[in-house]
Amino acid sequence: VLAGLRIPALRHALQGAQAHLAGSRLLGILGVLLCAFGIGLAVWARACLGRNWGMPVSRKAEPELVTTGPYHFARHPIYGGMLLAMLGSAIGAIAGPPSSA
Repeated sequence: VLAGLRIPALRHALQGAQAHLAGSRLLGILGVLLCAFGIGLAVWARACLGRNWGMPVSRKAEPELVTTGPYHFARHPIYGGMLLAMLGSAIGAIAGPPSSA
């Protein structure tokens, strides 16, 4: 990303896109929804872990593989949820506050 931003044409295009998207209500709503969905996914995944939640170095006497809830579809839904929340936050930051007309 940093190397790409050093290219003047790419930097100019990104600045133009950001200026065009600033104040976009739809983009702001999309960011909020992605952020809320990501946090919800992470909380749901943590709840599905139940008693299997623990420190990485702790050993369980009878470890069990959780395959219910979001773990049926993804291997690391907590990380995925947090990444979605960060993406939504970044999209919301790009959109910025709505422009007053």
